Amino acid sequence: MYARFCLKVMLSVARAAVVTPLYISGVWILLITYQMFTRIAVFTALQSIAPFLPSFQILLTDRVARIEFLHAFAWIWVMTSLIPSVILKKRSAFLQFIVVFVLTFLASEFENILSLTLGSEFVLQIFRAAVWLEHPLLAFPYLSAPYIVIFVIDFFERRKKRLKETPEPET
Repeated sequence: MYARFCLKVMLSVARAAVVTPLYISGVWILLITYQMFTRIAVFTALQSIAPFLPSFQILLTDRVARIEFLHAFAWIWVMTSLIPSVILKKRSAFLQFIVVFVLTFLASEFENILSLTLGSEFVLQIFRAAVWLEHPLLAFPYLSAPYIVIFVIDFFERRKKRLKETPEPET
């Protein structure tokens, strides 16, 4: 009995030791690439709505920095709200706020940090890889990805809650 308990604890610790760094690394890569390529996708989206809504496009063009920040914050919020629930199994509002704030700042300044440490040529090579975002049919889904994730998570959480609340039929 004791050996089985020790084995369960060791497997749990081993799983956490492997899953946690992989999850955080994956989240970090998604956050940074999303932030770096968001500007390209935003400009593509604005250019594609110009023929249909020119005054709206002009209004939004003056606010590109805010639009970029909102999309970056949405993706960072998704990832940082998943970290406590998946890894830590608990939530702390203050800790979550600090993590979201720091990651948002780092993600929004990552291009400058990368340029200072690795050189501007390296950053230019990364942006050349984002040519596919210059197509509106790819830019719009790219920008809406964090919102889709939010809705999917919300949908499944509500569904799971509803299934728990539904009484089982008597047999």
